[in-house]
Amino acid sequence: MPDADARYAIYYVPPPASPLARLGAQLLGRDVETGAEVPFLPLDGVPPEQQRGRTKSARHYGFHATLKPPFRLNEGTTAVELEAALRTFAAATPPVTLPELALQPLDGFLALQPSARSAALEALAADCVMAFDRFRAPAPGSELAERRAAGLTPAQDALLRRWGYPYVLREFRFHMTLTDRLAAADRARWRQALAHHVDRLPAGPVKIGLALVWQSDRASPFRVVRHVALTGTSRRRPGHLFLVVGPSGAGKDSLIAAARQALPADAFQFPTRVITRGGDAGGEGHRAVSPDDFAALRAAGCFCLSWDAHGLSYGGPAEEVLPMLAAGRHVVVNVSRGVVGAARRRFSPALSVLNVAAPAAVLAQRIAARGRESSAEIAARIARPADPPHGRDVIEFVNDAPLAAARAGFVALLQAWSP
Repeated sequence: MPDADARYAIYYVPPPASPLARLGAQLLGRDVETGAEVPFLPLDGVPPEQQRGRTKSARHYGFHATLKPPFRLNEGTTAVELEAALRTFAAATPPVTLPELALQPLDGFLALQPSARSAALEALAADCVMAFDRFRAPAPGSELAERRAAGLTPAQDALLRRWGYPYVLREFRFHMTLTDRLAAADRARWRQALAHHVDRLPAGPVKIGLALVWQSDRASPFRVVRHVALTGTSRRRPGHLFLVVGPSGAGKDSLIAAARQALPADAFQFPTRVITRGGDAGGEGHRAVSPDDFAALRAAGCFCLSWDAHGLSYGGPAEEVLPMLAAGRHVVVNVSRGVVGAARRRFSPALSVLNVAAPAAVLAQRIAARGRESSAEIAARIARPADPPHGRDVIEFVNDAPLAAARAGFVALLQAWSP
């Protein structure tokens, strides 16, 4: 059983004894490799007691860049398994080289950041977040509340609920922190003092490796457990599968149609479902087949997901979905809640569930507008007990806003939440 207080993270930590590692340790006053205190490198115009005081949080975490934010081990996982998974991941992941690092302000503190964006680096960080998420225990409510107290956008809150941290995927910014948050009046002085040392670093790009780090409890500083090099060959990152679920009338088709129109086709795909419903029945565009033909397709393994609901059969065509994911595109599909378990077994961790909900009165009004069911049938449908999916891969989207606002919110959620 994992230690309930210990936390792990996956960092980029410069190689021990490298000029970058030495500088980081001297500026923060601690070596993240050994845990030992290191004499501070004097900063012109910054009193020693101020230097120690305004690097306290950065010193606690050590000189690093976060790739998979700190987490407690999930039930059923061990540190030995985590370390083995990291070695396997690194052996399959191609090397990543950073552009030259530059001293820049970020949200009130000072950090080393790449001088230009790197798609390879952002992909590596997203892969780390997803690949090791099975090892992450859900964060306690107190930690989530602490994060929210700082002020989050709706997209950041969705990321917090899904991945345990709000600044991942689209919100990720590679940075190596050198100070805590500074008063505006102090930043220029600190920046000038730090630049005197940063500018002496060897010029050129930085090769990225991964480090597993550990702390015994939240009050203890992080230390490196293991460094691993990225030694894989080039490979295409698979796409992410978004399952849209929710009761009839929740507005799933309208939201998906808006996303199809707004999101780039080279990044997001919306496969055509196979349904045993006439092609002229209205609603979404679909491929209509007879019940016998559907049964034959299902028996032949032509669906990656299939289900029966309300007297109809539905299928997600494997010939569309699987190549899309293999090509690195994100796939959005409307499915029944009953297939979420099977989808998780097949596609996790590259899977997220968007549970679309709406008040009962809104559901009834929308179903009636379709003109396909009687009032009694609508009442019976609304009265059925709700059984929404649960789990860390589920995010709620309440669709009770005006149509334009709801569509914009759904599109923004997909954009932010996608790797």
